[in-house]
Amino acid sequence: MWDEQLPVLASHFRVIRYDARGFGRSSPADTAFQAQTDLYALLQHLAVQHASLVGLSLGGRIAIDFALDHPEMVDKLLLAGPGLSGWRDWSAEDTTWLIAARRAGNANDSVAMAMSWLTSDYMRPGMKEPRLAKRLRAIAADNATHWMGLFRHGDLERPADPSALGRLSTIRARTLLLVGDRDSPVIRAIVDTISSRIRGSGVVVIHRAGHMVLRRRASRPQLKRDPLGSSSRTPLPDRKAMKAFVVDRYKSKSAVRLGEMPEPEVRDDDVLVQVHAASLNQLDSKIRHGEFKLILPYRLPLILGNDVAGVVVRVGSKVRRFKPGDEVYARPRQDRIGTFAEFIAMNEADVAFKPKNLTMEEAASIPVVGLTAWQVLIDRANLKKGQKVLIHAGSGGVGTFAIQLAKHIGATVATTTSTANVDLVKSLGADVVIDYKKEDFEKVLSGYDVVLNSLGKDTLEKSVKVLKPGGKLISISGPPDVAFAKQNGSNWFLQQGMRLLSFGIRKKAKHHGVTYSFVFMRANGEQLSKITSLIESGIIRQVMDRIFPFEATKEAWAYLETGRARGKVVIKVT
Repeated sequence: MWDEQLPVLASHFRVIRYDARGFGRSSPADTAFQAQTDLYALLQHLAVQHASLVGLSLGGRIAIDFALDHPEMVDKLLLAGPGLSGWRDWSAEDTTWLIAARRAGNANDSVAMAMSWLTSDYMRPGMKEPRLAKRLRAIAADNATHWMGLFRHGDLERPADPSALGRLSTIRARTLLLVGDRDSPVIRAIVDTISSRIRGSGVVVIHRAGHMVLRRRASRPQLKRDPLGSSSRTPLPDRKAMKAFVVDRYKSKSAVRLGEMPEPEVRDDDVLVQVHAASLNQLDSKIRHGEFKLILPYRLPLILGNDVAGVVVRVGSKVRRFKPGDEVYARPRQDRIGTFAEFIAMNEADVAFKPKNLTMEEAASIPVVGLTAWQVLIDRANLKKGQKVLIHAGSGGVGTFAIQLAKHIGATVATTTSTANVDLVKSLGADVVIDYKKEDFEKVLSGYDVVLNSLGKDTLEKSVKVLKPGGKLISISGPPDVAFAKQNGSNWFLQQGMRLLSFGIRKKAKHHGVTYSFVFMRANGEQLSKITSLIESGIIRQVMDRIFPFEATKEAWAYLETGRARGKVVIKVT
């Protein structure tokens, strides 16, 4: 699989290629760690004192084990889709083809074993041509010992030593990991784990590639510029470990954990911010539960968090607006979230100076709700003085901000809330308050220009009735529509899926002579600066419910999901 890459590597290094036991013409190894013993003997025989190790799949696992046993000999590691000693967290998707392979192995059917492995969609996605299958079958038949040895390696551990999984943080060799974006879930999880525990490691994701990542034509350009650096000892970048709250899998409360992740890399247009405070949003819960998996395909483990306030500690070479020591707040763009951590790197364009009259905790409660209200009421609704707007869930994070912004514009504001929060929303400026426990808003209200919905399907459909002809129904809780799918760059199939998801409410809205649209708030430092001016002038005040210490983030989350919060729930990090 590495044949096409050898000339690239050979242009920078003296290359030694060898087959581990069980590959080529050799007999299978008796133990997995025998491979690194053989490697050590080979390097000693050739009088090689230092080497960069390159390993694909099982070879990556051998390279890691060798680096742990002989750290003084390893300069760098290049690992493509590596295995990892001690890994036990196999997904259902992985075990399906592995079980088939092992059954074939138990029956000594090397061809069936090889085909179950080689034709897995994780190996070479989309490569289902009959000619390829015939070729692979011929390769399998000619290399029966190879395939038996391959799976034997996977079963044998070194029981006397701690596994590599528990010792990764001791590796000091410069490390680069390559992984196909269509490789199996377990390989992607292993790569994430290795990169988070080996200080200074980097990851290159190769698009449209599976486990045979370096065999594919698309991967060739990735290695053309000396992937490991031609000097023998390249200093590691200063990326220390930081504490962060991470989600390992969707739809599981136990999956959110406090762990260590590498400090984020700072790009030319970035500011690195030491997080002083972050706040929780319903958006975080939706991401954690996997509700946005199709439109926001995050790779796990993922650091959550969309609101931040803190101090700039480093800036990229192209940053002009900020300097170390500046107090800022922001909502990072969607592909770079992660404020439930000690540090976060964000594009300069997404950041604004913190309002001078707010504490860090108060400032952290603003960005997501402030930008959401702004982008709904000003950008999408084009709300004008004298118009009427209904804002659902007025005592929530978005609701408390939207009421104040709408009043500043000069609109008449109605809102829904519970009995306990009637006085709160009135104090924020609401003109009409509907206690949903006592009244049905759709029977009381009529002739409205705009509805901001943040609740479920029933509330959304009832909201159509309160709008006058030409009115605008805008939802931040879904369903997403085609316009959003196009803005988000979704493929044609997802666009059609969102068309179907929103068909019912769009049809109902059209029947009543109104329009429906979905808004997914986007990072915008310029708009956040305008919000800062409103806050510093006293036009808008923040509404905060509780502050939790960083270590109690899981408890804060549980409280938010009770639905009893009045305003924002904030995490004090430092």
